[in-house]
Amino acid sequence: MKRIIAIALTLVMVLGLFACGTPTEPSTSQITKQTGDNIISGNGTGTTGTSASTGTTSSAPINTSTKPGESTGEGTTTSSTQGSTTSSKDDEPNLDQFDPDELAVFEEFFNPENQVDLYLDISNAELKKIQKDYETYSSRGSKSPIYRMADLYITITKPDGDEMHFTYEQVGVRMKGNTSRTNFYSDSKGMYNLVHFKISFQETFDDEAYYGSDALTWTNDAARKERKNRTFATLEKIDIRWNKNDDYTYIREQYAYELYREQGVLAPHTALASVDIGRDHAGVWLVYEPIDKVFLEKNLPESALGGDLYKLGWTNEGATFTSFSSYGVEDEDAGKFYVYDLKTNKKTSDHSALRNLISTLNSSSLTKDRFASVVDVENFLAYAAVSYIVGNPDDLRNNYNNTYIYFRADTNQVMFIPYDMDRGLGVNKDWNPSGNHMTKDSPFSNKAIGNNSNQKNPLFTKGILNSSFYKNEYTEALKALAESDMLKVSTFTDSFNIAKGLYGSEAKTSKTYSNAGGHSFSFDINKSNDSNMSFSNYITAKLKTLSNEIGSYVPDDDTGSGGNQGTGTPDTNMDLYLRGNFNNNNWSNQSQYRMQHIGNGVYSVSVTCTSSLFKFKIYNNKTGEWYNKVDESKTTTWFEYQGTNENVQVQSGTYTIYYDSATGMMYLEKK
Repeated sequence: MKRIIAIALTLVMVLGLFACGTPTEPSTSQITKQTGDNIISGNGTGTTGTSASTGTTSSAPINTSTKPGESTGEGTTTSSTQGSTTSSKDDEPNLDQFDPDELAVFEEFFNPENQVDLYLDISNAELKKIQKDYETYSSRGSKSPIYRMADLYITITKPDGDEMHFTYEQVGVRMKGNTSRTNFYSDSKGMYNLVHFKISFQETFDDEAYYGSDALTWTNDAARKERKNRTFATLEKIDIRWNKNDDYTYIREQYAYELYREQGVLAPHTALASVDIGRDHAGVWLVYEPIDKVFLEKNLPESALGGDLYKLGWTNEGATFTSFSSYGVEDEDAGKFYVYDLKTNKKTSDHSALRNLISTLNSSSLTKDRFASVVDVENFLAYAAVSYIVGNPDDLRNNYNNTYIYFRADTNQVMFIPYDMDRGLGVNKDWNPSGNHMTKDSPFSNKAIGNNSNQKNPLFTKGILNSSFYKNEYTEALKALAESDMLKVSTFTDSFNIAKGLYGSEAKTSKTYSNAGGHSFSFDINKSNDSNMSFSNYITAKLKTLSNEIGSYVPDDDTGSGGNQGTGTPDTNMDLYLRGNFNNNNWSNQSQYRMQHIGNGVYSVSVTCTSSLFKFKIYNNKTGEWYNKVDESKTTTWFEYQGTNENVQVQSGTYTIYYDSATGMMYLEKK
């Protein structure tokens, strides 16, 4: 990362020549910033590109495919369709509206074989303003919409060593997220917590209501218009997020979106990036393509454009699609947030498409044809199948959350676009509502696991669950998905090795952040614990559950290890722990409750509990699976299943608990 900082500092020195005087050409766009009695002039194009060798400026970022010190090259490449789900020419997106150079940069930026470096050159004064914005809006129960000023330097390094450099002056930066928002900056400590950021390439910083006396005054309308149209790789904004959930592989969210796209579901592109903020190295982050009008234009045919796009999230309730009570356009200044947050047609939409969808889905006379008239069924079935495999407890099915929906203008059918998949494929840090990392849930479960409730959403209850319109088609989608090479551990390992090779040395931060003290900040594909399962253990357990439910094909190349539960074959190499409400209700691995192998794949442990009722399960430390089935033919004492998690419950006393790996069942003996 030192390389990009050195380049950036050189560019800052060069650009500084333009900050204290009148530009040499009268036609150059100007802005002026009032600071007391002083007027500071500067280049106002907002899209300054600077060659590392010459320091020249232009009205658009210069794309260099050369190493620093060499001359700038033209080098344009042809871009492929971004995430198109169709093959018919009439049903393909119109990419002619985009600059082919920017489409080519998009391909390179999101190519996982390239290394991306981001240097956010932001002053302590601007960080302090973001902190103040957080405090002000948080006190109102809201989120700040105010962008603060920084310069952004982007380097893309290809496998052959060629580099592409991009410089963006005066980008807008603000805090991003919901539960991740926190205090993060002080004068004495600097930036002491990590937070997510949104970066805008089009912020003009001239709203006096937000910026007061610091507001910029644009003296040239053309320059302001150019800023409002400025993009990077076709993108108006990007989100950058640190590895808050401590995914030891760093790639699982990225991999999940790729799995959606493989199955024909529109999903945002993401890129790993080595990130520096100010003078500090902040580790390896994930950069997100925003889901917005540009995203739709790059992925859908012109006939489908112009519809309503909503972001689904929590206010006082989630997106259950059972009522039309919380919809509108988010207004942070007024503290107004909605379950169905409109992102397009903000001034013109009457929300009739959303109203019709909810009304139709909840009709007592709903038919399969009526369902299909309002839902893009092919998209929904693929979305639901991949979502099941990914196993995010905070998604639309499990917590009525974290999805975009789009109503196609040509059919008025709703499509589903996944978002915020930082939990899934075994990542459950600080929140594991199923108790088994979502590996044991049935694809036909009527539970909203993250919400700890019965499923309310008619898309699922009437669409794909038992006795629903499309259960058979959903089953076939799951079977097809189970055969994907992407579910093979070897495929995931290949992706991991590429990422580790590019970013392994960049993972460690240059300082300690208070809210990241327990994070590993290192790449590890094998690490598996209570917080996050390894991908191998997760996908093995998940596919076993799926196979038991629908008899689907399970890849047999190298999908990881784990116990052979209930297969009739004893497993003598399991790592089992008894967990329960003994020892101050501590449901964790404790050495005295580790089960010992006593022969022929049978394990046992003895425990004494003085509480009136003793609740427990057996935990597989290798796979993250939980076992609770009791073989009544071998059990001579009273027991029952308790609660929604079906814990095994017995009366106080001393017990020996056995687990038979061949049958996948336990039996109890009271002493």
